[in-house]
Amino acid sequence: MCFIVEHVQKLNADIETLFNAPNAKASLEYLYERLDAINVSDINESTAESLALLLKQSILDITLDKNTIPTFERILCVLDAVGENVHKYWKINADNDNSRITEGLKMIEWMFLAKVLVAVYANVLEKILDVILPLYDDICYWQECEGRSLWILGHFLQTTPHRVYGLSLNVFHNRTSRSLSSILSSTTLLHLFPSYLQRHYIAHPSLNLLSLTKLEVKHKKKILKNVMDYYATILGLLVGKGPEFEDYTEEDKERVHEIVAFKVMKGIVIIEQVLFQGRDVELEKSKMPDAEDAFSYYEVSEPPSFLACYTHIRSILTTHLPAYCSANHLIHTTYGRPSAITRYWLPSISVILFGTKLTRYVTDHQQKIKTLANNAAETIEKFWADWVWQPVVGIIETIRHRERRLAVMGKNSLKADLESLERMVIDFAKKNYNLTEEQFAELAEEVREGDLSIVLRAYEIELQKPLRSVVQGKLLRTFLIQIQKTKVDLDTAMSALDKLLKSNELNFAFLAVGPSLFIVYIVSSWLGNRLLGIRGWWAGNQRIRVTLGQLERVLIREDHPLYMTEGLVLAKAHLLHTYGSYLPKRRNIRAGFLEDVGDLEDPNLSPKQKLLVCERMWRYWSFLRDDK
Repeated sequence: MCFIVEHVQKLNADIETLFNAPNAKASLEYLYERLDAINVSDINESTAESLALLLKQSILDITLDKNTIPTFERILCVLDAVGENVHKYWKINADNDNSRITEGLKMIEWMFLAKVLVAVYANVLEKILDVILPLYDDICYWQECEGRSLWILGHFLQTTPHRVYGLSLNVFHNRTSRSLSSILSSTTLLHLFPSYLQRHYIAHPSLNLLSLTKLEVKHKKKILKNVMDYYATILGLLVGKGPEFEDYTEEDKERVHEIVAFKVMKGIVIIEQVLFQGRDVELEKSKMPDAEDAFSYYEVSEPPSFLACYTHIRSILTTHLPAYCSANHLIHTTYGRPSAITRYWLPSISVILFGTKLTRYVTDHQQKIKTLANNAAETIEKFWADWVWQPVVGIIETIRHRERRLAVMGKNSLKADLESLERMVIDFAKKNYNLTEEQFAELAEEVREGDLSIVLRAYEIELQKPLRSVVQGKLLRTFLIQIQKTKVDLDTAMSALDKLLKSNELNFAFLAVGPSLFIVYIVSSWLGNRLLGIRGWWAGNQRIRVTLGQLERVLIREDHPLYMTEGLVLAKAHLLHTYGSYLPKRRNIRAGFLEDVGDLEDPNLSPKQKLLVCERMWRYWSFLRDDK
């Protein structure tokens, strides 16, 4: 509805500009000064000032310069307030002293009617838009139903009560003139379907019930498509050829109230013809009426009276519009998707039929169900505590360096074993070799680096006489030193492994909790989307992508009339504006996207230019390209 608000604000600005012409402005200023100088309590109801004051207040009540549109109830309330006096004072014969007041009264009368007309016009646009948008959903429903045989059968079963009711009425009215065999004949069974399918069956008698149901679905989709195209054309024509207050010359500024009178009458006639044509549409015809016929207006030589225009505007609100809404409701009821009661009566009855058995089963197995419920609750609790909560707490503790949870040896284990090996080698060298202090220091350095050459050489010598060496103990001593060296090597390898584990401890922690968090995310997303109906703004992005794709398809089609294309684009742009209002405000996403939608709503842009806008939106907005 954003484009409607902008259009209304433009028309209101044109009205203000027109009444700011020198003569009109002077007359209105004189009237306002006269009203300000008179005490409201002293104004007699039989004077022109009372009507002028009422019209001034009514103009203020109909605000057109804000981001809201006055409702029909508000407009009708204002008209009723004026209507109490308008029939008395619509023609006031003023003398020479009151000629300027009379002129100002004419100006304020037509300013009031012009603004009321714009408000009515905006509400008619909104009503037509409200008719077009549900048609998209109904057409998609029939299109999806048409492509699946199971859905065709489901539709036939859903609408069986209505069909049986129609068949029963036919049988009841013809019960005396037909036998039982004729009542059960295929011709009588055709009353399960609308009349147009009965004629189609007579031409093609080989069709079965499923084929006839499919034809019915196809026919309803076609009717709704024709209605949608018709109303889209009406919407485009109303935006392009509706009421306007800017087409006038400098000479016209000398007779502003006459120019406004002609423009108001033209707008009233157009709105009335649109509503007349919209409510008198015969849907069973193969062709919809020509929408441009509703915009044929014949110029009149004499300006209409204030009372005549007032009466027509009020009749639009009280007569034409309700009849138009009733006709659209009948279209939606007859050709739209079935009501919720029709669609779900069969599942409801199934639930009722099996509800007793289900209740009895639950009653007989209460203990078993409680046990299963307790086990399920305990399983979920253990899963959350052991596989989600504790690993997450462990990750936090690892990040804060509270403790090292992954370790295969102590901090001083390798140091103690290496010092022990060094002492063993030094003691062995002191007892078997005469070395200086510098040589002992070099030997200790070699041991720390892993070199045991002095021990290995002694071990090789002792192996030549093993029995004597065992008795003397040298062979056993060298052997034990090598065992200690093997232990040191093992500790060194374990120390390297310990460093590797410590450096990747955070990675292991995330790897351990990852599958659990993934399971929690999948379950919570499913519960939110399917059971609770909670959808984030990324779900709205899917609707934006679908709507933008449909709008782009409309712009690509060159076989549509220009005003039909404009109307369909406005309807789709309205949906984009609604979905876009839920986008996040960060990084100017919402404002920038709505600005692009405003370009699509701009009637001054051609379809090719709007197609370029669509291409830019696909290219610029990343959430239109990726399912995030």
